[in-house]
Amino acid sequence: MSTGISYKLRPGIPVDSLPVELLSYIFALTAPSPHTHGMTTDALFDVDLARTPTRLSSVCRHWRRIAWETPTLWTTLSATIGSLHEFFVPQTGKRRTLFDTSHFSAYLKLSRNRPIDILIDARDPQYDFGEPDLDPYCSYTPPFAEPHMYAAIRTLLPHMSRWRTLSIMTDTWRPMHMAIQLLNPLDAPLLEHLTLMRCNDYISHAPNFEPARYTRPLNFHANPNSQRQSSLRHLTLRGVPAAWPTLSAPLHLQTLDISSLAASVRPSLREMHAMLSACAPTLCRLRVLNDADVSYIPGSLPPISLPALTHLTIGFRSDVCSGLVQAGLVDAPCLQNLTVECETHPGDVGVPDASGILACFGDVDLESVTLKAVYASRTVLREVCEGVKHLEMERMPNVDCLLEPGLSLETLTLCECEGVDRVTMQKIRQAVGRSVLISLHVVGDGGEVFEGLEDVVVYRTAEYSDEEEVELPSEDEAYCLGGTFNDPVFDAMYMQPSVATR
Repeated sequence: MSTGISYKLRPGIPVDSLPVELLSYIFALTAPSPHTHGMTTDALFDVDLARTPTRLSSVCRHWRRIAWETPTLWTTLSATIGSLHEFFVPQTGKRRTLFDTSHFSAYLKLSRNRPIDILIDARDPQYDFGEPDLDPYCSYTPPFAEPHMYAAIRTLLPHMSRWRTLSIMTDTWRPMHMAIQLLNPLDAPLLEHLTLMRCNDYISHAPNFEPARYTRPLNFHANPNSQRQSSLRHLTLRGVPAAWPTLSAPLHLQTLDISSLAASVRPSLREMHAMLSACAPTLCRLRVLNDADVSYIPGSLPPISLPALTHLTIGFRSDVCSGLVQAGLVDAPCLQNLTVECETHPGDVGVPDASGILACFGDVDLESVTLKAVYASRTVLREVCEGVKHLEMERMPNVDCLLEPGLSLETLTLCECEGVDRVTMQKIRQAVGRSVLISLHVVGDGGEVFEGLEDVVVYRTAEYSDEEEVELPSEDEAYCLGGTFNDPVFDAMYMQPSVATR
């Protein structure tokens, strides 16, 4: 690597004696992308790691030169509420916040033509689930609001052809709505991971999407006549509706997560059937809500063969009898991991019966089963657990199905289940055998009851406390005079041609 720069290295520092190419390669290994960190099911990454390039560039001018000449180091772009800058407006006498796009612009320039990974986390640690569009008396305003989302997305749009990962998370809907307006229609040829999350599951329990006047689904068809093959492999839409027919074109999805949606914007069984059919050969992980569809005529759709599906997560909110599972539309011969979760509203009266859902998996040879707040008959629960090696029960109303011997468990995890006391744990241990590793998770001081219990690992979880969150440091220092991106001395030297030295 040669950049035409000549200056003295730090004497006595062994790392400075490394070849520039080797040090550049080491820097590139620190880039926090989903690919380098083995993240195949979730495109999110550590925001703190995204600041690694500026930290490396701040060590010394030698490192800064190498970092600036390593495009793969700058391919991870992140924006949070810590990226906002507050300023005073004399004309109005008020303070405002601004999303400074210089951070994005610098990374986009230094990454050159490399694929980029983007995270926009607009969530507020102090969010109390209020939303002005739903409650006229709500005075809450999200710190990362529509104007900030507009500035961030508009800066990124000219580089859409380089997007490899896009993750956007919001608390309220308006910032997400702004993002969808700018993204529609989505045409990112290199995009492999897409995660859009409205992190307020309470809203999804309403019969209709709210706020109704801002309902705008994401459209995946930029050009229906295009012969270009989609690169999308992992899709997560939580609380974010889409134009579901636009996902019925042939895809090669490996992960599909559609959840936390109000009834009015959920895909119908026919639309879900079309989406699953489009990615049937490659789909490995699926998470959906087993919702009832009154318009579905039993037997009108053939089962979908999902030969690669190994992980299935089913959520349910009622005693459905015509959901995706009961309708027999999913044929997964290689299914190994099943998660069934009750997603009812905390204020709902009564507990739906999941026996109908679990009965569909009674004859499936599963390796791992996770049950969360599931009420079902003891017989059905027993049938599902037989032959399973790894069983996890969380917030279960009872664990009676574990009191009889005959299970083939290797590990058993119980988390905040009702009716689990010391005597019950002793009976479970006797029933499952001594070779099974049992983990028990309790909240607060409840673990004292189980102290000294043989062959049971007890984990205590502290009770939730609404303590003040630690504020994330901003990146202002990098753009201040003398910072990574505002160093006149280095800039002047960088622009002066001289004899290149290693």
